Amino acid sequence: MKTLVKQREYLKKEIDNLSPELLEEVKDFVEFLMLKKRDIDYIYLWGQQKSLENIWVNDAEDLYEI
Repeated sequence: MKTLVKQREYLKKEIDNLSPELLEEVKDFVEFLMLKKRDIDYIYLWGQQKSLENIWVNDAEDLYEI
């Protein structure tokens, strides 16, 4: 198994070669992992998201009309 330092060096090198789109995905994933690491009540957050979905998702409203 690689040492922690070698793993970090490897990841840094790979990240340097990513396209901007993939870099954004990596950033999102890292943020997800950090949130997961914290003891956040995901069921509560999911419930909040579902309750706000009526506001966020509106088929009658076109994004470009705002």
